[in-house]
Amino acid sequence: MNLNINKIQIQKQIFSPSLEQSLNVLLLPYAELSINIEQELQNNPLLEAETITETMQDSSIDWQRLEAIANLPSNKNNYSNIEENQEAEYSSMASMMTLEDHLFQQLFWEISDPFKRKIGEFIIGNLDKDGYLSLDYEEIAKCLNISGTSEIREVLDTIQNFDPLGIATKNFKESLIVQLFNRQSPYRDLSITIVESYLDDLGHKRYASLAKKLSVSIEAITEAAHLISQLEPKPAQNYRPLDPSIYIQPDIYIRKDDSGEYIIETNKKGLPILRINQMYQNLLKNQKLSTQERDFIKEK
Repeated sequence: MNLNINKIQIQKQIFSPSLEQSLNVLLLPYAELSINIEQELQNNPLLEAETITETMQDSSIDWQRLEAIANLPSNKNNYSNIEENQEAEYSSMASMMTLEDHLFQQLFWEISDPFKRKIGEFIIGNLDKDGYLSLDYEEIAKCLNISGTSEIREVLDTIQNFDPLGIATKNFKESLIVQLFNRQSPYRDLSITIVESYLDDLGHKRYASLAKKLSVSIEAITEAAHLISQLEPKPAQNYRPLDPSIYIQPDIYIRKDDSGEYIIETNKKGLPILRINQMYQNLLKNQKLSTQERDFIKEK
């Protein structure tokens, strides 16, 4: 038996550690990516996280204005203790019930027609965690294989006036308007106008400018601001979600823009912005740093 040594040329792709890491990260679904980032933050002292706020996450909702509205002065402190206790009791009951159960109960009380109930069930089943509905009439009709949107409009209008008011609206502005339509106040129409067109002025408390634009007194603007501050921007706020442990987080979102084109966006909600700790970066410039310390920092 003869043994021979021969040279053979083979092409083999070898990934660098950084490229291999990048590919592994790209392949991770949303839930696993969140867990991996959290683990890396705990294990790597050089890594820091800056949480993304909802203002940065969702361009379809002006959360800065929403936050400003939430910080406006409120007349709620003027209510009697009895009314406060009743409200607290109701809120506690609401938190024990899922929003879906609460809405389905009202759907069966208010709508007896089986066909319209089917539309209502579809609408309720497609609400997001804040109680908004991103689908428009045509998309609902297409999903349910319905010709025409008149029944859909009727059912949606009914649901939006369920408790909590403003549920199944497209965004927080529409939700506030629905709630205002159900308020009995001399400042209701003024408040609706402000929500529709002047939220930025309201959020920055430019009351004098608003009064001039709308040809009303500053006192009227203040009363309208008080009225708006008593509303709930997120209709589902006081209701327990179905089950947080099984809530599915999508990897991507597909939405239609104003021109009718579809846009695909990766899900970045809850994912932090990562950066290298500045102190360790500066340490690398230190000439007195030992080789072991320098290698540790470079590796991390």
